[in-house]
Amino acid sequence: PPPPPPPPPFFFYTPNPQTAILSGLVGSEMCIRDRHYQVIRYDVRGYGQSIPNNTHEKYSHHEDLLAILDHLGVESTHVLGLSMGGSIAIDFALTHPDKTDSLIPVSSVLGGYDDEYIESWAQYPTYSTKKRNSQKNEKRTVDVFKESGLDAAKDHIFNDFKQGVENIDLLRNILDEYAGLQLTHPEINENEILVTPLPVKRLVELKMPTLIIVGEQDSRGIHGIATLIEQEVEMVRKVKIGNVGHMCSMQNSVEFNQIVLDFLKDL
Repeated sequence: PPPPPPPPPFFFYTPNPQTAILSGLVGSEMCIRDRHYQVIRYDVRGYGQSIPNNTHEKYSHHEDLLAILDHLGVESTHVLGLSMGGSIAIDFALTHPDKTDSLIPVSSVLGGYDDEYIESWAQYPTYSTKKRNSQKNEKRTVDVFKESGLDAAKDHIFNDFKQGVENIDLLRNILDEYAGLQLTHPEINENEILVTPLPVKRLVELKMPTLIIVGEQDSRGIHGIATLIEQEVEMVRKVKIGNVGHMCSMQNSVEFNQIVLDFLKDL
């Protein structure tokens, strides 16, 4: 099935001598940079300006991430991802634990997690805090695209995610840069190679320090994933940020940044 709505871009945070890779944390860039972290950003394949030359090519997001690390000469890193980026971060940590110094899944989805809201969300529904558990038949973004085109689909996502976001213009810019390839070229999703066995069955393999961050008002499914990771991973800490939903890093960037920085400082 198609992935969730487009996440913000990836960021690489590079202190000396360590590196941290963070996915989907637009609001964190300046905070980390002020603390002497070098920031390198890229868009996930099929999102933003990362438009593949061959949409029929087999690929996996976590191996794309490895290729970038290798290209940059990064031996190991802290890995943080938000939403779909959280799933990519978990996949990367499972397949390349030697390159993962710590793991920080934020509002994360999880490969193989069976929940009706997560499953329906994967078909591009809206995902607002108020609607998160009450409307199973919420119109999907893919349906809006088929009925009214890409611009309407972007507006559909924007109107749902904008609630509580500190910088509306930034969210709008992210969606404006979204090429919509998952909608216009569904073969991209069909050619993604998933991690096997499914990550949901392998969480006990995660031996690196792990910080789970989840918004208090996020969906039942996202909270279920956070709880499952907390139960299965040995070296784990879970933090819930109050009065925010799925886009917690863009809804309370100050608290979010401090949580991340405190965790990295304690390692």
